Amino acid sequence: MFLGTYDDNNKDRDRKRRGKPPMTHGESHGLSKLTCQDVRKIRKMFSSGKYTYQDIADMYDMNNSVIWNAINKKTWSHVI
Repeated sequence: MFLGTYDDNNKDRDRKRRGKPPMTHGESHGLSKLTCQDVRKIRKMFSSGKYTYQDIADMYDMNNSVIWNAINKKTWSHVI
């Protein structure tokens, strides 16, 4: 341990890779149940007008708010 400013300590932490790991999203997130391919398919299904949020949620065994968020890019915004 050594004496230093807040900035010195942050730089030391980063140099030693002791900070929090970078935030992950999408498929790389450990709890993700969808893939980028799933999200593309879900958006296409919904835009066809043949399926509701609930229809798609039932197909994927998920809450319809998860599907709503994916379709409206509140989540999975990086997927084109």
